Amino acid sequence: MSAWFFIRLKDSFVSSFRAKYIKPTPQQLRDDKIYNAYKSNVRKEIDRLLDKISNHGIKSLTKKEKQFLDENKNI
Repeated sequence: MSAWFFIRLKDSFVSSFRAKYIKPTPQQLRDDKIYNAYKSNVRKEIDRLLDKISNHGIKSLTKKEKQFLDENKNI
């Protein structure tokens, strides 16, 4: 089997345990602590995905990961 298969298998396994980034409601975003924590988590996830692209190429991203990057490209 190719390395690609094992990378995808590992990523799907890890992503099942990763905390889901649920965007806070507009009312919650008015609180600076919640807003800053949310932005920090989004930036960390973006950095992780960019590292993954750097190491394995754009084709290594899942559909959800590509969607996440597209939704958060202006951060």
